[in-house]
Amino acid sequence: MRLALLTVLVLAAAPAAAYTTRLGERVEARGEGQFEVLASAGQGAAASWCAAGDYVLHRLGLPPETRIWRLSAPPRAAGQGVTFGLSAAGAQGSGLFNFGFKAGAETGLTAAFAENLCFGLGPMRADPES
Repeated sequence: MRLALLTVLVLAAAPAAAYTTRLGERVEARGEGQFEVLASAGQGAAASWCAAGDYVLHRLGLPPETRIWRLSAPPRAAGQGVTFGLSAAGAQGSGLFNFGFKAGAETGLTAAFAENLCFGLGPMRADPES
C-alpha cells in the first residue's frame, strides 16, 4: 500500500514534459500511475518495454523490482504509443513473448527486466535527458 501511494505521489509530482530515455524514446506521464511511451519510427515491443523500464528506474527513481504492466493492447498500430502502468488494473498481454500467462498480473515485468531489454537495441547515452 505504501509503494502504491508513493508511486502515485511521484507520478503526480513529475513535470508534464516528456522524458527522453537513454535510447532516445520519449515517455510522458499520464497520471494515476500510468505513462505512455510515445510512438517512434521502428519502435517494437522490446523498445517500448525498454523505455518503460528506463523511465521507472531513472525518471521516477523506483526500485528495480517495481512491476510494470502494459495497458495498451498489442499490437500497436503505426503512430500509436504504448501505455504502461504501475498497477495490474487493465493489464494486457506484454506484446513480447508468451509464457503461457493470461493478461493480468502475471504479465507484468519488473523495471529491471524491462530495462535489460535495452541492451542490443542500439547505443545508449550515459545520461538520459529530461
